Amino acid sequence: MKYSLCIEPVFDNLPFYERFQKAKDLGCDAVEFWDPWASDPSVTPAGLGKASSDAGIPLAACCLNKAWTYRMTFPWKTVKENVELSMEYAKEMGVKTMIGLSGEVMCKTDAEKILLLENLKRAGEIAEKNGVTIVLEALNSLYDHKGYYLDSTENYAEAVDVTVEATTGGYYLYFMNGTTKTYIEIYVTDTGYV
Repeated sequence: MKYSLCIEPVFDNLPFYERFQKAKDLGCDAVEFWDPWASDPSVTPAGLGKASSDAGIPLAACCLNKAWTYRMTFPWKTVKENVELSMEYAKEMGVKTMIGLSGEVMCKTDAEKILLLENLKRAGEIAEKNGVTIVLEALNSLYDHKGYYLDSTENYAEAVDVTVEATTGGYYLYFMNGTTKTYIEIYVTDTGYV
């Protein structure tokens, strides 16, 4: 198993680019983050790629551009433009896994599910052409992300049947399903990132 540290919420006393070296010094195998360029204009995808290279630590994953702003349940034109921009960023950073978010429940869940699945199929095709895997993150809607759409094992399973994979964390699995082990055993072949 390889260990990747999410450097966005930690080492906040260090400039963002210096966090790569800190993670390397601590023995991490890789780093990940959400989308630091969304909140700090001095951080760029090209700068992140350089920091990764300079520290000798790979970038395991990051979110699609402004994933909380441009959710995968938005109209296709918006999603497409954001996924295409994200693929440019992926090249600049040297990342092969990008995380998408379904967003909050916005309408009847059946209609939202249809839109989400159709957008995922199309986004997956764009990502595949660019050598990138999009993983869709299931989150805990009971505590941390109230109203988040992709929060159940059933919705998760349907989403990963399209051309993307899924990502999840043990913390979210525990809150939504009461266990992590059974869930991972059932969906291990569909899970691109834990």
